[in-house]
Amino acid sequence: DKLQVNIVARNHRGEQKRYGGDYFRVLLKTDKDTTSVIADITDNLDGTYTAILPLHFSGKARLKVIMIHPSEAIDLLRRVTSTKWSPGLFFSARFKEKNYEENTECNIWLPSMHDEPLYCNFSNTKTGEPWYCEKPKKLGCDAFISYGMGRNFDGAHFLVKSGLFERNLNLRVQIGKPAEIVIVPGGDVYNRPLCTASKAGNLPPRPAGYFLHDVWHSTHCATRFFLDGPSHVNCLQNKFIYLFGDSTIRQWYSYYVPLVSSKIKTPTVWEPRTAVNEYKNLSIHFAAHGMPLQNGGGRESVPYIADSIDAVQGGPDTVVAFTIGFHLLLYDPSVYVRRLITIREAIGRLLNRSPETIVIFKGLNFYQMDDMFNNQCCLSEWLALRLETIARAIFKEERRMVVLDTWDMTASHYSIPDGLHPTNQIIENEIQLFLSFVCPNK
Repeated sequence: DKLQVNIVARNHRGEQKRYGGDYFRVLLKTDKDTTSVIADITDNLDGTYTAILPLHFSGKARLKVIMIHPSEAIDLLRRVTSTKWSPGLFFSARFKEKNYEENTECNIWLPSMHDEPLYCNFSNTKTGEPWYCEKPKKLGCDAFISYGMGRNFDGAHFLVKSGLFERNLNLRVQIGKPAEIVIVPGGDVYNRPLCTASKAGNLPPRPAGYFLHDVWHSTHCATRFFLDGPSHVNCLQNKFIYLFGDSTIRQWYSYYVPLVSSKIKTPTVWEPRTAVNEYKNLSIHFAAHGMPLQNGGGRESVPYIADSIDAVQGGPDTVVAFTIGFHLLLYDPSVYVRRLITIREAIGRLLNRSPETIVIFKGLNFYQMDDMFNNQCCLSEWLALRLETIARAIFKEERRMVVLDTWDMTASHYSIPDGLHPTNQIIENEIQLFLSFVCPNK
């Protein structure tokens, strides 16, 4: 069974809007919010919206409709991020030779690029992914040491001054009081396929699942539950796990380190790292993605995911999981599209030489970020949803890999932090779904 909710958007004069583009979220919750599902919303492009909520659970529930942004705010977000720069952030390079050092600005485009001798070309030599730094005045480009970053208030200042991002007025506004409904018992009786690309398909549906007493049940495939550390390790026995991307997948690595190995040095924030359990013949490796990456560090700390995938031999005991997006939120979406296409091509090469390799894209996660001035990196969750939508469209073309949904999961749960990183409770549910694809039959 499904519940349909019809939404009519109105302007500040109370008149129905005749165009779409507003960003809503609709939730159905019960059991003190530990049981919940998020709606799949269709924009009818005429000021009305249709939200569909599958009824996977029963009992008294509360229906919440929240307007995150009006269409006018979305238009402004698009304009602010339609650039080769990153409003709110700036990147730098440190150059050093003996006792002398300089710091210069870096980005995917620089004004000095009109005059070639004035910049260092640190672009990816294989894929052509652009990255440039202003050339030091007294040093050569080979004196490069590491990357850094800083923050300014350009992007947030522009948005806040617009008056379109005011909490409880036109930002994250609950529409009316939560409606109480009663769902009659019926239960979730779907017979879902095994969690493999060939059985379940490579893209999750919308919504991709629901929480039942704080446990995520995927509607993509038959989720398995690994209830303790030994069951996790047994699933990963004789496996080589590669995790590539940003800090939201580094959280997976950090989750597994205590279960896998106690002999781990503490690396710098983005330094590649590996945890090994020789007794179980398993290893888990993490490496970050290429620039732009906040506080990127040395060149060895910012490998491009396409290059990392090309270096993986692959095989039936190899799992590659990756994510990318949050460090590219403030750029024009074409930058993200280009990066994902290079990654998709590398995945194709890996699966051509080793077809039994499991490849998983961990989608972006939902977050709340109301304080724009103090959170320059992201500005709005809508920017992440835009990249999540792009990623699904691009990876849909590679049917041998899997897109693992974490957006609906994080958007459905009550433990939403004011920041990018999900709580440990969410991470545990993400990993349960990940292991369901690694060990669908065990």
